[in-house]
Amino acid sequence: MSQRVRFTIPGYGQNAVLQLIVASSVGFIIYHCIRVGLVVFGQQAVVATSMVDAYAALQPLKGFTDHPWTLLTYGWAHHGFWEWATNMIWLYCFGNLIQNLVGYRQVIPTFIYGQILGGIFYVLTWYIPGLRVQPMSLLTANAGVMALAAAAVTLAPRFRFYLGDRFSIPLLVVAGIFVALNGLVNYSVLPLLMLCIGGLLAGFLTMTLLKKGYRPCTWMYRIGEALNNVVT
Repeated sequence: MSQRVRFTIPGYGQNAVLQLIVASSVGFIIYHCIRVGLVVFGQQAVVATSMVDAYAALQPLKGFTDHPWTLLTYGWAHHGFWEWATNMIWLYCFGNLIQNLVGYRQVIPTFIYGQILGGIFYVLTWYIPGLRVQPMSLLTANAGVMALAAAAVTLAPRFRFYLGDRFSIPLLVVAGIFVALNGLVNYSVLPLLMLCIGGLLAGFLTMTLLKKGYRPCTWMYRIGEALNNVVT
């Protein structure tokens, strides 16, 4: 008799940080597999990238109005490997802290709120009169990670990362380095800067509501549980 063996990762169901990293990794792989597949079938690399970006990446002005769902998809893939890798490291740093302090159910919704509000700020900035920036498509989890950073600082501004018995680094220093690095990279591109600000604001507001007794993250899991009950 044959038996089916289901592969599971211990604790995966209660580890939202790991779930986000896996989802981002899968999105990164799918995006580049599709793009490479188009190149294999005869498309030029630039054309292939623009074809995939049109349906997955966040784009300004008419590109967004034609494909508004990209507000929900742009944060699950990246154009470059190193951007993806560094975002995942920062995501683990801030997301794991939130998960340990207030539970895993606060991590994914906070990340999504950051992506949505950051994306809205990004799109609206393109409508500023006289903005002299070349339109660009956007694939990045940066706004979501910004939300996690702001959420972590809002929850525990005095927290310290201990790297040994005597050496520790304040959370404010780690978050400050993260925000400063993004500011240095994006300061000359206003839409990208506004994306980061939107993410930070989303994280701050989410955790502020949580500290006041509200539950801004539970509705997502309730919908997920309801859909799971229907399917199963």
